[in-house]
Amino acid sequence: MTVQSTVTSNPPESPGIPVRASRWPDPRVLAGVGLPILIALTWELAVRVGLSDGRLMPPPSRASAQASHLVPLQARSLARLPAGRKPFVV
Repeated sequence: MTVQSTVTSNPPESPGIPVRASRWPDPRVLAGVGLPILIALTWELAVRVGLSDGRLMPPPSRASAQASHLVPLQARSLARLPAGRKPFVV
């Protein structure tokens, strides 16, 4: 009885991880990052040009300026994590 086996030089591909041969990032990543930035820039431009007054939804520049007071609060919350305080769980 003779047993023959074939040896392949290519390792088997993992089924869950697709291999990309391109130097460019995945188009889904570009769309996921670029689309929100494009929408924010378009909204900012629409408010500055006068197509909208920005009362219903303020432009990103005004929203980020008003939310800047939250940064110290977030820093304090993050500083508590190494101290071992557990987050509030409902």
